[in-house]
Amino acid sequence: SIDMSRVRHGAIIAANVTPAGKGAGMFLNTIATVQGGAVGAAVGATGRMQRDALHRARESATFWVHLPRPGGLERFGVAFQNAVRVRLMHAQVRAMLTQRWGLAWIREHGVPIPNSSIAAGIPTFGVANVLYDVHFGKRYDRRDLEDVHAFWSYIGYVMGADEDLIPRSPEEGMRILDFALSVMPPPSQYADALNAISDLLLDSLMASVRFPVFDEQLKPFVREALDGFYFFVGGDFLGSRITGTERPTPI
Repeated sequence: SIDMSRVRHGAIIAANVTPAGKGAGMFLNTIATVQGGAVGAAVGATGRMQRDALHRARESATFWVHLPRPGGLERFGVAFQNAVRVRLMHAQVRAMLTQRWGLAWIREHGVPIPNSSIAAGIPTFGVANVLYDVHFGKRYDRRDLEDVHAFWSYIGYVMGADEDLIPRSPEEGMRILDFALSVMPPPSQYADALNAISDLLLDSLMASVRFPVFDEQLKPFVREALDGFYFFVGGDFLGSRITGTERPTPI
């Protein structure tokens, strides 16, 4: 059973993760989407990201903004409805790709957007962000970790994760995430196109922010720091693939 009081407290903790912690988590998920074979194949095959990247990014931003808001995950809350909408979208994509790729492909590679991936998303979006924050020096107690895990476990449940696959603790969640990353297929045939879109979105974000007086002088250093996050999160191989540089530039 889910204790909604702990889910609500977990939403507060998640909302107050530092920008560095949220950024590291965002970059982890960008790498999994762009360079991960399973997610990248599904995202690339639909073609929507390539056709309408900015609108797709706005939809994602709306989803994230509403998740931790008070009452958002109640039965008729905006975040609850958004999560159900994402569940429906996943089902539609799963059906479309199963028909397009055929049963022979499915038998070899597995079902697109499998239930196991939804369950692995619970620690990816939840406890991992908090642990990045811990790495950067912020303090959390045991209850904070458990409640963030409860918050994302409930989101995963609403999005269709099988109860038997939902990790029972933050530690079990991180073991699932570690295993999922260790068996992640190599980049799909859509990786380069998705990588270009990732760069476009990052450039758009950079263009929307202006630093007083020294904007042109500071932005190259900020971009190098952001590229460095990819190396920090994904290691040399994935960091190099997604940034197009051999190694992060020292600042």
